[in-house]
Amino acid sequence: QQQQQQQAALAEQQRRMQQMKISEQHSRAAQHAPSPPPLQHMQHSPTPSPHDSRTTSATSRSPSADPLLATQSPQAAGSARRVLRVPDQFDSITAAIQAARPEDQIQVSAGHYMESIELVDAVVDILGNGNMQHILLDAPAGTSALSQQGGYVRISNMMLRSNGLAPTVRTQKGKLMIEDCNISGGKIGITAENGCQMDIKRSVLCRCERQGLYLGGTSVAVLESCSVFENGDHGILVMQGATSIDMTKSMVSYNQGAALAIDQGASAKVENNDLRNNVQGPCLVGVQSQHLVSVTNNLTT
Repeated sequence: QQQQQQQAALAEQQRRMQQMKISEQHSRAAQHAPSPPPLQHMQHSPTPSPHDSRTTSATSRSPSADPLLATQSPQAAGSARRVLRVPDQFDSITAAIQAARPEDQIQVSAGHYMESIELVDAVVDILGNGNMQHILLDAPAGTSALSQQGGYVRISNMMLRSNGLAPTVRTQKGKLMIEDCNISGGKIGITAENGCQMDIKRSVLCRCERQGLYLGGTSVAVLESCSVFENGDHGILVMQGATSIDMTKSMVSYNQGAALAIDQGASAKVENNDLRNNVQGPCLVGVQSQHLVSVTNNLTT
């Protein structure tokens, strides 16, 4: 019986040693495992919907979730997407844009950039690299910090400022994504006209001479988790038929007009926002737009 007990103890010891050996092998394998492949590059899709849900976490983007991550065009498939760095490689953002190919990314490090960026049919990603409060695109007098006509542009993690003579951001016809930006100081924060499509997330539109955001000319905008405050007129003005805004989880407060004004057949869906503390109240809706506006579950008093 004693011999059987010794044999059982020896067998148990061998089993545990074998488990420890297997565990150690797994540990070494994990340490030497190759790194996961890099994230797919942000690229342009020719037919994105303005209301597509877009994943904002850099670790979870996928071609099906983000139109900027779609399959490359045949012309661009042979060339790798590049990262152009300002000011390490280029003295100015303008110089980097002039050197950029479609789908390149421009990374802008800390600095005060006195420039007026003009983009015509560009497909580019402009990313602030570092603390946003230290990355300022400051337009010269009488100009916009960013002007876009056509193309597909994403700008993120930057401060953009203009004076009261021009919009800080002006966009026409193209598609524009603004994420984690602070836009201030212009005659209007963002002017969108001529059928442009915009997606604005986690951004601030403030202290402009007139509106924080103006939509007209059949433009479409999605506004999510933004702050629009201390503007000299309405926080947001939406005008003209076929122009529309979908706004949620945003604060539009302390503006000299209404939080949101809509007229001339424009439409709006406004849900789960804070629209308090505006001089002319939460919403002004013109007769031609009354049947096209849905305002639900907002803080208004």
